[in-house]
Parts: sequence; structure tokens; C-alpha cells
Amino acid sequence: MKLAPQNPWAFLNRGIAYQWREDYANAIADFGRAIRAEPTFVPAYRTRAITYWKKMGRIQEATEDFRAILKLPAGNEMKEEARSALEELGKAGRR
Repeated sequence: MKLAPQNPWAFLNRGIAYQWREDYANAIADFGRAIRAEPTFVPAYRTRAITYWKKMGRIQEATEDFRAILKLPAGNEMKEEARSALEELGKAGRR
């Protein structure tokens, strides 16, 4: 991190390590740092959204991140995954 403080991959990878340790607060913080380092860094939005949703049950935050992906210049695969996730989140919210 000290050698590459603006490298979004460094923050993403450390966030994933925190996630594996079930330290979701630090994982979310690192995903946010990755996004601040590179505002169009789709992998960080995606991973943060999944952490919010599947690990923390925070539907609103997950929804916001998936919607952000749709606005970014991401590849079609990421946009399709975001659309599918939003559809599933919408169904979960109606239960």
C-alpha cells in the first residue's frame, strides 16, 4: 500500500482478504479506497456490492453499487451481472 497508494488493485485485494476473515467493515473501507483511487474501477463496486448484499444484508448499499456499475464504462458481462443482481435484489425487497 505504501509503494502504490493509488493502485486500486492493492486495495481491492486487501479488501478481499479482509472479507475472507469476515472483517466486513475493513473490507468495505478498502473497496471504497479502491473506488476513490479509480472512480471507474468496476471490480471494486462489484465486490463491495456483493459484500454488502450477501455478507451484510445491506440491500440499499448493494443496490447503489450495482446501479453505479450500470453507469460506468464497464464491459457487457459486468453490466449483465449488475442487472441480474438488481433484479434479484428487487425480488428480495418485495418479500
